[in-house]
Amino acid sequence: MLQFILETVPEHQRFISFINRSVEVHLGDLIDADELREQLDQTKKLRFHKSELIWLAGNTFYGRAYL
Repeated sequence: MLQFILETVPEHQRFISFINRSVEVHLGDLIDADELREQLDQTKKLRFHKSELIWLAGNTFYGRAYL
């Protein structure tokens, strides 16, 4: 879904949110916010390799071929 938004309205500012539904685990006590931001910034640099795109194009998902 985010890819659709990026392609259709690239000038629109986006936000990511996370909802922790566990009452037993207090993520705010376990995860440093600056470290989390750093890790999320690293994900912006991820790109598919050509071989990965070829593999994805050759597979079927939900019973449909995307070739």
